[in-house]
Amino acid sequence: MKAPLRLQVAAIALVLAVGLAGCTASSDTEEPTTGASPSATADSEATEEVDPDASGATDAGIDLDNPPEAIASIEVPVTKDDGTDSMLIEVVGMRHVEDVLVATFRFTAAGEDAGVEPVSLFGQMGLFWPAVIDYKNLVRYDSVRKLTTDSGFVESRVGSPMYASATFAYPEGADTVDISINSGLPPIADVPIP
Repeated sequence: MKAPLRLQVAAIALVLAVGLAGCTASSDTEEPTTGASPSATADSEATEEVDPDASGATDAGIDLDNPPEAIASIEVPVTKDDGTDSMLIEVVGMRHVEDVLVATFRFTAAGEDAGVEPVSLFGQMGLFWPAVIDYKNLVRYDSVRKLTTDSGFVESRVGSPMYASATFAYPEGADTVDISINSGLPPIADVPIP
């Protein structure tokens, strides 16, 4: 049911954007804008560069104008792509919904090609197949494939965030867990859970 509603909202937004694009006013006496600092302009341009659909923000429920704070993070080297050096992986959301744990992640690649060409999450990290490791009860919970973001369809520019989410069985009795993004990376340690 969500997809048709999202498509309707996207279609309405597109119609409004196209309609408003033709409604620009021009004046010979326009005054220059004052008070905007170069850093504020750069920050707004960086946000505008991030496509909420392609970057995974829409599916993860992220408002790019008000991005969440990181709960836990790890920075790892990237060896799959010559244009990037490292990837900052952040856990930005943990929700306990009935018997499941829903985790939301933010991935930001760093490297020489910042802002030039889009990179995919799959191209940077390989398969996104996270697992929750509950060391208190010595249990590993793999993500539910159909309720986990497909990393092949998430992309953004180097230096701009990409988002993904995954769903796991809820680790009853644990206060913190480690989260493994895939088997080739070290886990994000001591992530607090709700």
